[in-house]
Amino acid sequence: MKRILILLYTFVALGVANAQERRPFSPYPLEHYTVDLFDNVYAWSGPSLMQYDRDGNLARNYSNPSLGTITHVDASYPSKILVFYQEAACIVLLDNQLSPIGNTLNLLDHNLFTISLAAMAGTSKIALYDNQNQTLLLSDLQLNITGTTHCQMESDFHPTSMQSSQEKTIMLTDTTKGVYLFDILGSFQQKIMLPNTICAQMVGDELVYLQNGILRFYHLQQHTYHDSDLPVSAYRSFHLGSQCLYIQDTADYVYQIPRVLKP
Repeated sequence: MKRILILLYTFVALGVANAQERRPFSPYPLEHYTVDLFDNVYAWSGPSLMQYDRDGNLARNYSNPSLGTITHVDASYPSKILVFYQEAACIVLLDNQLSPIGNTLNLLDHNLFTISLAAMAGTSKIALYDNQNQTLLLSDLQLNITGTTHCQMESDFHPTSMQSSQEKTIMLTDTTKGVYLFDILGSFQQKIMLPNTICAQMVGDELVYLQNGILRFYHLQQHTYHDSDLPVSAYRSFHLGSQCLYIQDTADYVYQIPRVLKP
């Protein structure tokens, strides 16, 4: 983990120092995207999901128009890629070849009527968030509920994203308030006040987040902050892969910045 953090700090400090290191990942905008541990990029728009390799080559695609528009894709665990269709109240799990694993999971069949967010919570659990009832739910891969947490947050708490880290932490991000952390069983751990945070990602003991155009770090144990050397710009999202940082501007173009390792 220390090696990962050294890589992270170093590529931010050095990898963006030269403008030529920041290269467009795709010649056209990507409306929504995420990145897995192997730097495969998953971009989706409407009912279509595309998988690209690190060089920007299209590797695979998936589409199920009968389910409508894809709301979110979670590729945190590449062996089980979660595709969430909020309007259809359905979830599809895909393998790393973008082939469906089992049948489509229908939330309504399990009396889950107001789910707003969905993500993998490890390889054998799904995390669900009910925004209307401020409830974090954990289920197995068949949507059988195994844990329920009533968050009891502020009445205006409305997280816009949810993810789990390899360190077994579930994170809810509210762009106006900050980040709320739960353990893998759904128990509340801590709230980190980070107003105007656009997106965030856990890396070891570090919380990496984009705030006011600046990529920043917060150490969860030491409670210290650190700003990157990434130039302030109109960025609206980022994702960290194992080899590169991917960052998106307000025109939806995604740029790739290689990590640099000091000797």
